[in-house]
Amino acid sequence: MKSFNIVILIIFSCDETLSQHESASFHDKFDSLLRQNVGENGKIDYENITRDPTQLIEYTKKLNEFSPISHPKLFPTPLHTLSYWINAYNATMIAFIVQNYPIKSILEIDSLKNIFKKNKSKFGNEILSLNDIERSKLLNKFKDPRIHFTLNCGSSSCPPLKNSSYTNLNVKDELIAREKRFITDLSQFYFKNDTLYVNKIFDWYSKDFKKWYSRDNALNTRQHIAVNYLKHYDPYLHLRSLRLNRIPVQFIEYNWILNDSILR
Repeated sequence: MKSFNIVILIIFSCDETLSQHESASFHDKFDSLLRQNVGENGKIDYENITRDPTQLIEYTKKLNEFSPISHPKLFPTPLHTLSYWINAYNATMIAFIVQNYPIKSILEIDSLKNIFKKNKSKFGNEILSLNDIERSKLLNKFKDPRIHFTLNCGSSSCPPLKNSSYTNLNVKDELIAREKRFITDLSQFYFKNDTLYVNKIFDWYSKDFKKWYSRDNALNTRQHIAVNYLKHYDPYLHLRSLRLNRIPVQFIEYNWILNDSILR
């Protein structure tokens, strides 16, 4: 009986070690794909991925089979879960584009509603759209609007894609880094002639930013949430927000041209 118990203990120990190893390396294929095909500017070499989609296929198959819901032991912390769903969103969008490549815009494939809400994939034991992942798995759960700066919508006006995967070890720091990348990019946000020009994500997702901001800051209800949020990163915008009753906000026209490295 004693030897039998030792065997059982060894089996369970091996299973636990395997699970820890699998969790640590779960995103390796996607990480390699991104490092090989995404530039510092966030542009993606879809043509190269299309020529050899092996890593993408292997990773998306993994996403089909495993998720934090179906295999919670593989994703034991909230940071494991957060990084899984960000990577899942980005990989699914890349796969969707590769399946339809060559294109110059995702609008050539289908309507935005169908792309983001009706086009669904399997993740563990769930069938989800990109919108399902963004809303129910990410924003409703983690309530952090900086997640918007990490997601790849396949278009030039999207916040640029990071050229490596998210993991439980880096995702907290990367949320800060992606926010900083966004606010220092003049194509996403600038202040000119007492008017704030900003990416439309501050229009589409204003409630997400408002809830996040108002937890720790006094919200100036006379100003748009984009002004409230971004004034902390732009001293001149902050100064003008104190002097002007209401700063006009203009949302930069969204460019749905593919974020393809071969397009200029």
